[in-house]
This record gives sequence, structure tokens and C-alpha cells, in this order.
Amino acid sequence: MIKNEINKGEEVLQNLKNYFENIKQFPTYSYHEIDYDYDVILELNDLTEFCALSSSKNGDCLYNSLSTIFFGKEEYYYLFKLGSFLVLIKNEKYFRDYFKKIHYEQVFEKFIENMSLKGKWANQFNLISLSFFLNKRIFIYSIDTETNIPYNTNYDMCRNKSNPIMIGHKNNHFVPFVSENDEAKFNEIETEPFSEFRRNFKF
Repeated sequence: MIKNEINKGEEVLQNLKNYFENIKQFPTYSYHEIDYDYDVILELNDLTEFCALSSSKNGDCLYNSLSTIFFGKEEYYYLFKLGSFLVLIKNEKYFRDYFKKIHYEQVFEKFIENMSLKGKWANQFNLISLSFFLNKRIFIYSIDTETNIPYNTNYDMCRNKSNPIMIGHKNNHFVPFVSENDEAKFNEIETEPFSEFRRNFKF
């Protein structure tokens, strides 16, 4: 019984992963509300052809941002949350070991339990799993609001060198960075704190 449910979960995960990998064109964003609070991050990173779109401040802002990027609206946020969840479960041993290694504040079970609730903030572990799930690099552009110093992170768990998913992060809130120009210029983010663990993931 349990084995059957695990197999079903793996099948769902692979089907979702295949679906997102086969998306060749993102929607247009011209009718979306722009969040001008993130202009400073765009300027500091020379992202002159990009804009920051608004995302709902409901705790699911990372998943909302991804849904907007892929579908042009937030309502499919749960697909990305589910994808992250399934990758975490599939790679349970890795995450358990890593939680212990860095003395993470929660045990794995509690982290998964919190993920199942609406409005719980995503963190670096969700970004790791989402990069693998979507087979895309995820660039997170952040800023220290006290010093106005940017700090950016490249979540690359797939070695896919196509254009990354680009997301702004400020005051614990994620928003999508998008451009109508597929050839819009951006600088590579060299900071990859989790690259050494790529080989431990599996599907």
C-alpha cells in the first residue's frame, strides 16, 4: 500500500517535471502590475531590460512568482509547491543529512509538515528542489536594505545553461523579474553555495 503511494508520487513528479521542461515560450506580462520597490535591485545589477512584477504577500510568494513566470498568473502556484515537496521526499536522505550537517533549526519531518500548510515561507531548500524539478537555474537577486548592498545567489542543481529563472527578494518577499525580450542581457551569478551537492540528487 505505502509502496504503491510512493510509486504514484514518483510518477506525478516525473510527469510534472516533463511538462515544465517542455514549455518553450513564456506568456506576455504587459498587463501585470509592476512592483517599483525592486527597481533598486534591478539598477544595482544592470538589469535594464527587466521589470519586477507584483506578487501576493501571502507566504506563498516564491510559488506565486514562478506561476506568474510560467503561466502569467498566480493561480497555479500549488504545482510548484507540489514539485518542491515531491523532490524533497524523493531525496529525503540527502536533506536529512544536510539538515544535521548545518544544524538546521527544524527536523526534516517538521519542515515537510510546515510545507503542507498554506502561507509558509519558502527557503533555500525549496529553491534547491525547485531548480532540480524545473531543470533550470534560479537566480535570486537580494539586497541588504540597511546598507543597500546587493547579494545574489545562483541555485543551479541541473547544469542547464539556458536563461535562468530570475526572482527578486527583499524584506522576505519574492517577486518575478521578467523581460519581454528573450535576449535581454544579464550577468551570470557566480555564487553557487549548493553546487557541490548536485551529484546527490536523483529522479
